[in-house]
Amino acid sequence: MHRPILTEGPERRGAPRKVLRTAATVRLPDGRTFDARTIDISLSGLGFACDRNLPPRLACRVEFALAIEGEPRRIEVSGAVTHTVFSAQHGLFTVGMKFATLPTELSAAIARYVSSQAIGD
Repeated sequence: MHRPILTEGPERRGAPRKVLRTAATVRLPDGRTFDARTIDISLSGLGFACDRNLPPRLACRVEFALAIEGEPRRIEVSGAVTHTVFSAQHGLFTVGMKFATLPTELSAAIARYVSSQAIGD
């Protein structure tokens, strides 16, 4: 089932989120890149897992595939790290990223993705 994730306690993102599991590439301000996996997405941000402990407020860009009008397309978003937490279960860091301003068409595509239901839901 691919419904928005609901969490107990204070919510870090002000918008509903939806599971998004895909390979991603993170680009740091100095140009270095590394691999990551997306966890979820909302209109305000992205969650991803990686082997790096990224500091809060670090600006970064993340490239990944998102289904837009039924077709997977590579997109790139920019924003800043809000938090990083080590997951002992997965042996990776989970990173929350708040988006910088998104282009209108990308924002609309993310909104459609988050509000969509998987076939059979």
